[in-house]
Amino acid sequence: MRTLNIVNKLKSVSRNPSLLLFYICGKFKYFPTGLIANRFMVDLPIYCINLNNSTTRRSFMKKQVDKAGFNNFQFSEGIDGASLDLYQSIEDGSYNDELAKKYHQRSLHSNEIALSLSHGLIYKKIVRKSQQIALILEDDALFVTKRINNINTTIFPPDWDLIFLSSFLSSTPPKGHIIRNLYTTESWEGSSAAYLISLKGASKLEKVYKPVIHAADGFIGRNMNYRQKHHFKQQGARAKINTYLIFPDSILNGSSVGFWRPTIPFMDHLMKK
Repeated sequence: MRTLNIVNKLKSVSRNPSLLLFYICGKFKYFPTGLIANRFMVDLPIYCINLNNSTTRRSFMKKQVDKAGFNNFQFSEGIDGASLDLYQSIEDGSYNDELAKKYHQRSLHSNEIALSLSHGLIYKKIVRKSQQIALILEDDALFVTKRINNINTTIFPPDWDLIFLSSFLSSTPPKGHIIRNLYTTESWEGSSAAYLISLKGASKLEKVYKPVIHAADGFIGRNMNYRQKHHFKQQGARAKINTYLIFPDSILNGSSVGFWRPTIPFMDHLMKK
């Protein structure tokens, strides 16, 4: 199995040489984050999901935040999948195993359930504090300074609920170009590593994130108000949110580029794309 993993990673690097650079940077825990000049992003409420026992990621994220100069950043204690009682989660309505199997032909991994619930808790915080816009991060996020500086809220459509700053895509560049670096989510395939969310969007998702029947990004994807055909379209949805994406990614998913090791075992397949 170990040999097979090494072979798969070598194949990935041959297709995308930058993965080797990210892997090396990850070994030395270095990423070239710089001071952010975009005042909107600097002053924005930022929530980063992190477990108390994940001290390496927490420490690295703190260094990135200090370099970037974010003024309103906070860690949001995530739910630990290792300590999640699945039977209790079903009993109290936090997770619906029957519906998860209906849409995924399997039960969700405990880490998937925990992460989805962790995102939901942040939606509740945003609504409770009436924050008009916030940034939600997972703790493997990597800040690309120049691209963050290029985020411009004046080009956001009036109806937006959520804008992805990090995305897995079915095609690059993505389809559905709107203006500058803004696109529709026609080519979006996943990732909940980094996204802007409006108060309106958080209010919609806060009402329906439980019981969990999808992983965090799958939950968002299935609640998107797609204007075109998409295999996620309203599959197990309980809301409709208007979504867009920034391309290229302003914030990288560190696990998918090989900087961090994925915390969900079968996420290794992302390295093979």
